[in-house]
Formats: sequence, structure tokens, C-alpha cells
Amino acid sequence: MLQKMFRGADSDGDNKITLNEFLEYMGVIPPRQHSGATFRRVARSCDLDGNGVLDASEIRQCLADSNFHYTEQELAGKMKELDHDGNGKVSYEEFIKEVFGVDS
Repeated sequence: MLQKMFRGADSDGDNKITLNEFLEYMGVIPPRQHSGATFRRVARSCDLDGNGVLDASEIRQCLADSNFHYTEQELAGKMKELDHDGNGKVSYEEFIKEVFGVDS
């Protein structure tokens, strides 16, 4: 859980949390304008094992944490939507494109 929080606060992905990143994460100051780094931070926060891609169980957990619950069949359909190259894993880029509608 601590690693997930760290990855969520580390908005630029440099494995360090600056004072501004910490204050943004805690809601003390407003976050900067959404950018590729912000979208990657969201994807990284769903990547529970930290391997750089999202599998079905990580997608399920991320959706459940956001109060979206899917059956196995619905999750399989969602994975098909997200996994553009068909390798069974969802890259951060695929995730960002589908979830936020932008290219990272």
C-alpha cells in the first residue's frame, strides 16, 4: 500500500517526491494542469507489481478501487478494449489513450 501511495504522489516518475508533489497529493495545493506525467501517474498507481504494464487483475483492482465492479466476462471485454496489441497486458500508453482519450 505504501508503494502504491508513493507511485501516486511521484507525478513525474523520477522515484523522488518533491515538496510540491507531496502537497499536491495531499490536496494542500491544487494539482498542476493535467499532463502526460499526470496520466502516467494514474496508470502507475494501478500497476500493483510495478512491472510497467497492467494485467487483468490490476485493471480489476483499479476499477474496484474507483467503485466500478465488473463480472469476469465484462472484465474480459474491457481488457479487449484496452489491449490494442493483443498481448494480454495493457501498456500505460494503451491505458491512457482509452481511459483519458489522449495519446501519451
